[in-house]
Amino acid sequence: MLIIRKPLGLGLVIGLLAMAFAALPAIASAAPQLTDPKGSVAVGTTITGTSTNAVTKLGTEELVCKHVEVHGKVKANTGSLVEVEMDGANDKAKECTFGGSSTEVKPTLTSITLTPTEKTAVFDFEVLTAKGFVTATSSSTVTYTSGASSVHVEGPVTGGVSGTFSGDFALSDANGVVKVD
Repeated sequence: MLIIRKPLGLGLVIGLLAMAFAALPAIASAAPQLTDPKGSVAVGTTITGTSTNAVTKLGTEELVCKHVEVHGKVKANTGSLVEVEMDGANDKAKECTFGGSSTEVKPTLTSITLTPTEKTAVFDFEVLTAKGFVTATSSSTVTYTSGASSVHVEGPVTGGVSGTFSGDFALSDANGVVKVD
């Protein structure tokens, strides 16, 4: 068997390396950033997340809220890091039921962190039960499609009760719809 090997020319190797390095900025630009109708969302801006399908499964029962609204202040929005922290505003949940019975829920957005490798949201909430308010925390994964004006939040619930949480949150600020690009 005769094998003929031909080395790659130096010009071809340099060309391939140049194309590889040119692709790096495009990969870096895939990092998350919040934008609104006026452009990049400024640090200090309050954003609102609104869900109409928040469901928390606690054992065999479901906690369902027809309207959840949480607020946070943007702490970083660099194109490689998005951080949102609780702003102290009155987060609220309306029309909530637990096991089919009307109940009161007090949600609090603690933080949202989005990087190319980390996409998390932390919520604390209190649920009124027969024994009074029970506090729980959800450290959830955030998923989204670039350019979307909503994020999907899903993950475990721990604390006074345990289970799972999921819901879709539409994002907005004083300028209108906020997108995750």
